Amino acid sequence: MVDSMLNTTGWTVPDIQAQMGTVSKTVAAMFARCDERSQSGTESIARLRLRAAGFRVDVQPSIGGREHADLRTGALLIECDGRSYHSDENAFRNDRRRDRMTTIDRWITMRLTYDDVLYGWDQVLEDIRAVTRPDRHRIRRGNDPRRAHLASP
Repeated sequence: MVDSMLNTTGWTVPDIQAQMGTVSKTVAAMFARCDERSQSGTESIARLRLRAAGFRVDVQPSIGGREHADLRTGALLIECDGRSYHSDENAFRNDRRRDRMTTIDRWITMRLTYDDVLYGWDQVLEDIRAVTRPDRHRIRRGNDPRRAHLASP
């Protein structure tokens, strides 16, 4: 909920904490894990669960220059698709266009639903681990755009 407030209101964690007054150490620790870039509760929960499982997760990573995915771990893009937003025909078409674009760029896209994240997480995590196994998840091209940040000048 705090991620959503940060993303949509312009408030900061200190603003929210000031409204709450004194909070327990547990609540203060939870604030440290908030991220204003998260655009949905499903995305926030997936991010926290992936990090708890030991994954390095980037929030709203750039893809194709002007667009962003919800989450990224290695070469796996994770899109958290809510029913209301993605029932719109234009959003549905745009998602498919983006999936084609990211496939061309050799990203793997995994789309998760609210039910996947909330009620089927054990299977989702197993699937993510299968896709990101080191023997399967390597970047194989020297000129791969996903490696651009690793190249020396």
